[in-house]
Amino acid sequence: MEIKLTNVFFSIGKRLLKTIMKTFILLVCTSVFAMSPGSTFSQEKVTIDADKKVSVDEVFRIIDQQTNYAFIYQKGIFNNLPKVQLRKGVIRINKLLEQTLSKDDYVVIIGANNNIIVKRKFKIQTQKISGKVTDEFGDALIGVSVFVKGTNRGTATDFDGLYEINADENEVLVFSYLGYLDKELTIGQDVIYDVKMKTSSLELDTIEIVSTGYQTLPKERSTGSFERVNEKTLDLKVNQNIFAKIEGEVAGVTTDSDGNFIVRGLSSISANTNPLVVVDGFPIEQDFSSINPNDVASITILKDAAAASIWGIRATNGVIVIVTKKGSRNGKLKINASLNTSITPEADLFDARLGDPATQVAYQTAWFNRSNPTSGFYNVNQLFNPNDFQTGALPVINPVGETLLRQLRGDITASEAQTRLQNLSNTDNRREFLNLIHRPAIWNQYNFSASGGTEIYNFRSSISYNKNQKETIGTDRSQFVINFTNSFNISSKLTGRASVNFSQTKENFANGTINAGLSPLRNIGNIDDDFLSGSSYDPVSFLNNVPITSRILDNNGNYVPMPFGLSAYSAEASQYLLDQGYSYGSTYNIKQELDNANNTSRQTALRLQTGLNYKILEGLDFDASYQYEWSHLRLRDLHNETSFYTRTRVNNLTEVDLSSGSPIVGTKAIPDGGILDLFGRVEKSHTFRSQLNYNKTFSDNKHRVAAIAGYEVRKTILDQNSDRKYGFNEQSLVSSPPNVGQVNPTIQFGSLDRQVPDRSSIYFEENRFISYYANASYTYDNTYTLSASTRLDDTNLFGASDKYKNIPLYSLGLKWNITNNFFVNNETINSLQFRATYGTNGNVDRTTSPFLIINNFIGFPPFNGPSSTITSLPNPELRLEKTRALNLGLDYTLFNNTVKGSIEYYIKDSEDLLAVTSVNPTLGVAGSLINNGTLRNEGIDANLSLKVINTDNFKYTTTGNFSINTNTLKKVDVVSNDLFDYLLGEVAVPGASLRTLYSYNFGGLDRNGAPQFVTNDGRILDARAFIDDSEDLIEEASVIPKYYGSWINNFEYKNLYLRTLTSFKAGHIFRFGNTYIPSARALSNVPADFANRWQNPGDENITNIPAFPEDESNSSLLGYQQYQFSDELVDTAAHIRLSQVSLGYNFKEAILNKLGMSTLSIGLQADNIAVWNFNKWDVDPESSFIPRRATYTFNISASF
Repeated sequence: MEIKLTNVFFSIGKRLLKTIMKTFILLVCTSVFAMSPGSTFSQEKVTIDADKKVSVDEVFRIIDQQTNYAFIYQKGIFNNLPKVQLRKGVIRINKLLEQTLSKDDYVVIIGANNNIIVKRKFKIQTQKISGKVTDEFGDALIGVSVFVKGTNRGTATDFDGLYEINADENEVLVFSYLGYLDKELTIGQDVIYDVKMKTSSLELDTIEIVSTGYQTLPKERSTGSFERVNEKTLDLKVNQNIFAKIEGEVAGVTTDSDGNFIVRGLSSISANTNPLVVVDGFPIEQDFSSINPNDVASITILKDAAAASIWGIRATNGVIVIVTKKGSRNGKLKINASLNTSITPEADLFDARLGDPATQVAYQTAWFNRSNPTSGFYNVNQLFNPNDFQTGALPVINPVGETLLRQLRGDITASEAQTRLQNLSNTDNRREFLNLIHRPAIWNQYNFSASGGTEIYNFRSSISYNKNQKETIGTDRSQFVINFTNSFNISSKLTGRASVNFSQTKENFANGTINAGLSPLRNIGNIDDDFLSGSSYDPVSFLNNVPITSRILDNNGNYVPMPFGLSAYSAEASQYLLDQGYSYGSTYNIKQELDNANNTSRQTALRLQTGLNYKILEGLDFDASYQYEWSHLRLRDLHNETSFYTRTRVNNLTEVDLSSGSPIVGTKAIPDGGILDLFGRVEKSHTFRSQLNYNKTFSDNKHRVAAIAGYEVRKTILDQNSDRKYGFNEQSLVSSPPNVGQVNPTIQFGSLDRQVPDRSSIYFEENRFISYYANASYTYDNTYTLSASTRLDDTNLFGASDKYKNIPLYSLGLKWNITNNFFVNNETINSLQFRATYGTNGNVDRTTSPFLIINNFIGFPPFNGPSSTITSLPNPELRLEKTRALNLGLDYTLFNNTVKGSIEYYIKDSEDLLAVTSVNPTLGVAGSLINNGTLRNEGIDANLSLKVINTDNFKYTTTGNFSINTNTLKKVDVVSNDLFDYLLGEVAVPGASLRTLYSYNFGGLDRNGAPQFVTNDGRILDARAFIDDSEDLIEEASVIPKYYGSWINNFEYKNLYLRTLTSFKAGHIFRFGNTYIPSARALSNVPADFANRWQNPGDENITNIPAFPEDESNSSLLGYQQYQFSDELVDTAAHIRLSQVSLGYNFKEAILNKLGMSTLSIGLQADNIAVWNFNKWDVDPESSFIPRRATYTFNISASF
């Protein structure tokens, strides 16, 4: 074998020399012919026999027939050239060729044997062609495939429907989009081509573009599980809460009893279970009220790993991606104005299933008759006694009990007592409450927006004003939200964008002060209560804590002292305090507290987003973006000196002479005047992201590649503080310092040392995140799509252990468009696509830390001085909660697109879940959150949409969404031994679902009407037995629905539309609390089923409602307390709700032209209209005490 070695440099030089020579010869020939057709051509002539228009081919044929020259050229090269106008006569060949061919576009070479070779001239620089692609209505189409026919050059339209591509004159651009007819466009001398695409005969309802927050892509080319609520649906539903517009619209999303969104089941035991919310590509930390629902263009819910894993450690609970409306390039100025008015009638307290006043009197009388007159539940010692102040023994009293006790003591006669009881039986303060405290809730919203753009710039700005009159008199809320967004071309390759969101919210909420006297969980005399703590004020609190037989105002409009817990706050006790020399009386009246309420909140929020995009190559661009969030919340709660809150605290922290019961002069720890609580919180976040985007098509649209890769850093800061001012004067704004020394003895606490609590606090938190991510998808021939993504997150919330750091999350996806293989042009099966994805995502808990966290404070007597408590133990192995998710889906469209739907099956296995685990008590805490739980969610999501009628004048579409989710805890190392956790559904038990309720096993009533209970081993315990073993409880079910869905109907008749939304939930339970349970709370209003209680022997066979206990001892009441947590009061929470009905009209074009408007529409909407329940009490399980009220909304919208 002979091997020849060639000098590489000589070879290169040789090839270069040949190329130069060929080029030189070609240029010489071309130049000679171009400057002068040639000496030979200049002498030759041809004859034209008549005036006529002929093609270039026919010109060559004329020359060929009359001369010896023959033309050689590529067939079809002149197809797009115009015909040549010839005049009758004789013309030289060179002139004829100059007239026929442009010397700038073609090369003519004279070859041997009189052959003339004609070629298209090769151009070194191609043109940059750009434009906008819209549908028939002028709306931008996103993700349209644009490619040069017969080449590998291709691109796709961006979010504004814009495209750019390099192409030469006479080349053909092909525009392709699912559901639309392909459009071909021949490039001429222009460089801007706007294209309007028409829907195909097999039209789809909508061409869905989904957004992950990092990229937008057509749903037909995405492998993940996305649910999208489009702009049309969002505009139809009127609500000031953007998330209320999602409910019932998509499969796989439901809410719990508190209204929190749950996407495909709970995925955490103790950490955050709320989905991540992304607005225009960035997660937001602010209050969601800063999002103006009228500015939202679409909402996409990312449900599986392929869709959500790009968000890494915050994606386990699902991701809600919100895209706001933008201006349009080359769009005319568009102005829109709208008004929404919503009214919710006041709560009907008479629907609360309470007994009437006569029943309340009978209930309290029955308690009195069962009491020992000297030591029982009602006894003469409960009447006011000055010594009670010194002993701290402040007994409970009730108007009925007080009347009967005074008769027993001889203060009033039997006749006077009967008259009082009759008056109480005729007194019902519920109507008085509704007149003085409550009112309908009214919401008004005013919106204005303007948008438009040019070839290089677009903008959209909006302003919204919300005014809320809330249901409690004196409570209102107002809010301004301003949005401005724009994008602009800096150069042909560089574009910029910027947006501003600003909101300012002011709120007056009277409940903070009223709360002090209404919450049954709060000791209104406790000076150590937290700032603004306690239950929220509402009618339920009122009915639970104030007897309906108590007047609020007398006939002259004066405040009536109202009993609500302690006899020390009666009119008699109050007068005693004033007589003894105390600064204030101690009566309580709910209307007085409402009139004194002075607590407000002010919140200002700002969100800035900016970005640059640089087109590096065709299909490849670099994007850099930044978001800054800032919000400042200020709370101000002034308890003036006439408020019950302030009066009791000043009195209770005044030293008293125990012998006389009088205050000691100069010993008040709290000075006279108001008590002012202040709270401030500043939240800030910075997010910077740099990202490469690649989107290209090849080989006549056969191959499509979309990919992103990026880097992101994020920092969040929380800085808050609180302070309290005593002796505050609102006129002078001056306060007085309290006496911080010990106070002993006092009127309430006797000889115990007390001191004024320190209400100052400072809290600071900073969290940092760094992420690397990538995502890519490849589509072949619109049939097969493969996708993959990965993300690596690190944060200061992780522990120091290296083995739990730098672990990437990932996803893999596959999509097969079966239609292209088996059902091409099939009128029955128009589209059939299979999807499969697998991947991981995570969840991080911000409430725990890998480091030791200690709370420092000044201790109360007798533990004075600096003190500390351990908030969190160090955990170097703290790591994210990881979820592995499998998703299989099938999307279909049938019968000429009259049927459309999908069905998905998923499994989500969550591991390393944070759960409370017992630790060595010598460490200072009883338990600590560590990663030790595993959980599985398994389910099905399905939706089906039918075009029942689809004519020009009338359309009817119906859509059904259905979901199943089973949630099972697989493992947790330590299970709580707190029986109350079981009863409240707060314990995690292996083998059970999260939030599963456990109950005492009710064994019916005994022959005396007392409840009985059955143990695990079958023993029957009477009402005096204390059950303290969780083994004796029975497992009920979860309070989270297993089955849920909705049924949506859309009717359109010409310009009139009607839409209904019906939702359902099933497979879960609730515990009914509004039933008769004998209790030592003498102020409770008894429910109406008091009349159905056991009263006579044998009633145990016809009722399960217990009788009065035999006596008042704690042991006797124990069984009744257990009864309220028995399975007797648990039933299915299944229900069907007519959630919403919308009716509207769009005015005709003829009317609009007269009014000078583009659009005008009006609408009516009703929410929470009706509910069908399936429990034995026939109550709404989501609002079992007072039924939900319907809300009625009117809206009008116009554009110009």
